[in-house]
Amino acid sequence: MNNRWLALSVLALSTTLVTAPSVVEAATYKQCVKGKFGVGYVAKVKWYDSTKIKLNGKKLVLPTPSRTRNVAVTENDCYSSSKPHFMTVEAIGNEAASHVIAGISGTLTGIAGVGLCIGIGVAGAPSATGPCAELAIDGAILAGTAIKAALPDPGIFFKGYAKQVELTGTVWNPKAKITSRLNGINETNVATALCLGLKNAGTKDKLTFEFFEGKKSLGKSTSTGCNTAVSAGSAATKKMTHFYISTSGEDATWLDFVKLSGQWSGEIAEWGRIGGKGYCLSTNPKDGSSWIKANKIDKRGCYKKFRFDVAKKTVSGSR
Repeated sequence: MNNRWLALSVLALSTTLVTAPSVVEAATYKQCVKGKFGVGYVAKVKWYDSTKIKLNGKKLVLPTPSRTRNVAVTENDCYSSSKPHFMTVEAIGNEAASHVIAGISGTLTGIAGVGLCIGIGVAGAPSATGPCAELAIDGAILAGTAIKAALPDPGIFFKGYAKQVELTGTVWNPKAKITSRLNGINETNVATALCLGLKNAGTKDKLTFEFFEGKKSLGKSTSTGCNTAVSAGSAATKKMTHFYISTSGEDATWLDFVKLSGQWSGEIAEWGRIGGKGYCLSTNPKDGSSWIKANKIDKRGCYKKFRFDVAKKTVSGSR
């Protein structure tokens, strides 16, 4: 399930790219990387001022890092600043950590989820057409193989923002996990809902995601059908307040688990649990009678739309 979830998160990312985070006055951001017990390599960690990342021709140019440190097993190294810093991690001795970009040919599928889709000052609306199909920096547009060629170092296996990153794995297969997200990052948020685990849980109807920051719309995205999962990304925001998932028809779908993550800073909130009691989406409230008998959905039946409140972690349905 973990590998499947990573793939789903990658595919969910919008073509709206993250702008450099804004400075929050009088704030101090402490960003740490820790080598877990048993980690089989020394990691080189760099913290960058993201406002200074540039595009020179077809190559991404990272500025001189504000801090560079080697982190070994059980070590924990941090950098504190008045503004968030973009972080990179590579395993020393494995500059060609090719698993990070394996299988990429002509698209950026598989890269976006580890933070290689960098956008500085990019404006635009969210799209459901694909995962970072284009890269826009300093007004230039790159796509496909041109993006791959622009990557500064394929050996880097983590790029993004975090309050705490923990390292595991080996030099041949280094791994990084955000264990504490950094708040206040202006980033795309990605919502993913699982529609598997019960018979006929999927749907062929259209499912629509709508995202909000208070009364401000962060975009709408519609996908046709759901087999195992469906995802969508919002416009960049520092604080999403709520979002909706709605359906277009009577082909009921059962969502047992919904998750919201920041493109760069990790998990924000989740509702339900895999294999647990879920939410039935249908324009016909009487759909899903077998799911009611199995005690998997609300006894009142199905709803056309569900609202997911991010701060309160609550869900409410409407017909």
